[in-house]
Amino acid sequence: MNQNLIFVFILFATLSVVDSLPHRLDKRDSSLEWGTCYTSAGTFPRLNVETSVFPVEGQQDTFTVSGPLPTDINANDKLYMIFVDDDDPKNKITFSTSACGENGLPQCPIKAGTQFSIPILLTVPQFPDAFDILAVIGNPPDETLGCAYTDLWPDPPI
Repeated sequence: MNQNLIFVFILFATLSVVDSLPHRLDKRDSSLEWGTCYTSAGTFPRLNVETSVFPVEGQQDTFTVSGPLPTDINANDKLYMIFVDDDDPKNKITFSTSACGENGLPQCPIKAGTQFSIPILLTVPQFPDAFDILAVIGNPPDETLGCAYTDLWPDPPI
């Protein structure tokens, strides 16, 4: 009788520990869900964004932004990758590169409706908790030609 009671206790203890382990390992692939940017100024055409690996804080990653957009991309337009701390929106880190005209980039101007691809290599910044990533092409805040948005939980809550 005591052996059965001990066995049942160990079984329940094991099951409770296994149930509490993180099980969202499927989120650790290289694809993130990117959505449309909504602001008080309206919505913007959505960019397609891919990463070479799942973004890890402190690690280098290549973000490739592509599309076509409904307006021309000119030589003065840039691609911005903006990382924003969810806990403190004033805490943001911005990376930028030319959108066209430089080595390895499409020729300027990129005409409206033309497929393009712009890679940017950067080191993913570290934040205390969750953060958002925005990919923006244009010259914000005056001109935004396209945008994409995702939120990232490096250590998903369980």
